[in-house]
Amino acid sequence: MDGGELHVTIDGNDIVIKNSRINGFGSHTLKLKKNTGIEIGAANDSMFFSYNIVSHNFVLHTGIGLSGFSYTSSGHTGQQMRVSGKCSKEG
Repeated sequence: MDGGELHVTIDGNDIVIKNSRINGFGSHTLKLKKNTGIEIGAANDSMFFSYNIVSHNFVLHTGIGLSGFSYTSSGHTGQQMRVSGKCSKEG
């Protein structure tokens, strides 16, 4: 589905992701886990966000941990969403 626009704000080690178009998405704070100068990665208990600074491409995975995604079991167990696209800087 078309997920509309994600609004991503970086404030120190916090990355806040909002989406008013996806019903029930709301606002989520993730902690910065990786910043290589080329890629940024952030996570919380149920989401993982990655952003490539060079290409401006991003991916947001939801449903990690208790919500049903397992890296160790290699897959989805239900209630996940993957959002991907290209970032543009807001003025």
